[in-house]
Amino acid sequence: MAGININLLPVQSRIDQKVQKKFRIVQTASIATLLVLFFLASLISALNILKLKDISELKSEADLSEERVLVFKDKEAELSVLKNRLSLINQVHKTKVSENSLIYRNALNYVSPEVNISSISVDRSGNVLTSIAAPDISSLEQTFSNLTSDKAFEEISQIDIDSLSRSRDGIYRANIRLQN
Repeated sequence: MAGININLLPVQSRIDQKVQKKFRIVQTASIATLLVLFFLASLISALNILKLKDISELKSEADLSEERVLVFKDKEAELSVLKNRLSLINQVHKTKVSENSLIYRNALNYVSPEVNISSISVDRSGNVLTSIAAPDISSLEQTFSNLTSDKAFEEISQIDIDSLSRSRDGIYRANIRLQN
C-alpha cells in the first residue's frame, strides 16, 4: 500500500494551493523587505536629524567665534592705528624737538635783552612767528640790527615784519616772521 496515493482533490486545486503558497512566501518576503527598508529609512532619518542638530550647534559656535574674531579684528585695527600714530609721534618728536629748539634758540639769540617776547611759534612750513614788545625804539632797533646781521643770515634766510605799532603807553609791538 505504500505505492498507492489517493488524492481526492482535483489537480487544479493542488496547483492553486502551490501558487497561493508561493504567493504567500513572496508576500511575506516583500513585507519583511519593506519592514527592513522602513527600519533602515527611519534609522538614516534619525541619524540625519542627530547630525543636523550637531551641525546647527557647530554653526552657532562658529558664528559666536566669528563674532569674537570680528571684535578682536576691530580692536586690532584700532591698536594698529594707535601704534602707527605713536610711532609717527615718536619720529616727529625725535626730529622736530631738536629742530624746533634750534629754531627757537636761533630766534632768541638775536632779540635784545630789553625786548619781551609775547609769543613764539613755528608754522607747518618751518617759519618762526614771533610777537615782540619793546619799551623803546632803540631796543627794537637793536633787535632788528641783530636779525639783519651777517651771522643771522647764516641761520635765517628771510625776515618779514608783518606788523609794527606803538601803543598809547609807548610800547612798540612787532610781529616778525623768520624763515630758515
